[in-house]
Amino acid sequence: MNLDCKSMRALVIAGDCSLVAKAARELEHFGMLVTVRSDERVGLETACSKALDVVIFDAKLLGSGHGETFSSLRTIPRLCIVALTPSNDPLERVCWLEMGADDCMTIPCLPQELTARIRATVRCAHRFNQRRHSTLQVGKLSLSRDTMHAELNGAQVDVTSYEFALLWALARNSGKVMSREQLLEQAKGSADDAFERSIDVQVSRLRNKLGDDPRHPRLLKTVRGAGYLLAPEERNDRPKSPEHRL
Repeated sequence: MNLDCKSMRALVIAGDCSLVAKAARELEHFGMLVTVRSDERVGLETACSKALDVVIFDAKLLGSGHGETFSSLRTIPRLCIVALTPSNDPLERVCWLEMGADDCMTIPCLPQELTARIRATVRCAHRFNQRRHSTLQVGKLSLSRDTMHAELNGAQVDVTSYEFALLWALARNSGKVMSREQLLEQAKGSADDAFERSIDVQVSRLRNKLGDDPRHPRLLKTVRGAGYLLAPEERNDRPKSPEHRL
């Protein structure tokens, strides 16, 4: 999601002669990449096919029934929605917010305020998505990127910052083989860490701290000639063979 106004991608769904379409030109003046659609169905198709940060729509165009367009927009992941209404009735603004709009403004309004509100809405969504993706859970292993805290079976695992970075990269790609080059790139260690063999050493230390058997690892597995992977879960629940009694 873009936070720079000059790279922010916006879609305006509004009537050709509406004040919202005029606002779209102002948004372009501030550097946003703006697409305008005057038909709500075409607007929805555009929203579904383009990578967007925010959709600004004319509440009057969609109508008081809110329409299927608005409901469909809400299903698009990580998309901010700003409603613009000519009504001064605060209850209408409340209605759109309750329906799921991220913000609702009365028009006409200052283009500077509209731009600032849109940027604030996108920033808020960005921070929320960052917080939501700052923790990982892989089986009984839990990681928090904010605090660099690692737990296994509810017990804290004391890891260095570089070990945590490696563990986070492996956890993000749980079940997939990560080459040494990929781990070096994602962990971004210091110059002293920038050797392939250092990954082997770090993984060995991580296995020790996770209590993983180095000869028969169940968490941090070696894929010969390819790299390492973090197993999604420990497979120790195979059904036992039934006992045969005489």
